[in-house]
Amino acid sequence: RSAKSTKRNNKLNIVFDKSISVFIKRHSSNYKKINIFEILLINKPTSIMARTKGRVVLSKNPKENLDLAQVIYNKHLELGTESPLKILEDINWAAVGPKIATTLNYHTQAEALKAESEKSYAERDKTLPEVVEALKQSIALLKASYGKNPKKLADWGVNVDDSPQVKKIKKE
Repeated sequence: RSAKSTKRNNKLNIVFDKSISVFIKRHSSNYKKINIFEILLINKPTSIMARTKGRVVLSKNPKENLDLAQVIYNKHLELGTESPLKILEDINWAAVGPKIATTLNYHTQAEALKAESEKSYAERDKTLPEVVEALKQSIALLKASYGKNPKKLADWGVNVDDSPQVKKIKKE
């Protein structure tokens, strides 16, 4: 992170957020070097246009999140023991990192199957109306043929419900 600096009364005035001050306190040897220049540490920006703490918006797209996780994991591996991710208590990148490629592979397979599924649904939808129309007309003919005994439609695989329908009460 960068800090904004200005000179006032022969003193260097640095404006930064709290995370930098925590970093300086943790690395005391760096703190001594900085102290030589009589730096005034200020937690709140004094400029007219204050910066936000910065928002990180994660994508809702799983592929983009997996790609970002891979980039972060690669950087973590590159830094080795110097990686700041080592201090995370609940996250072990040594265990999580190798799972990224596997998860990405599952995602790719799922996307391929989704595309194949969509093609199958499209092909089905081309012929389904014709089949349903034939079904309706055939059932209507069979029902007319067995007008006195519609239960005979069960021989054709048609489910016949002859229970009386309950009248719906209109709400006022």
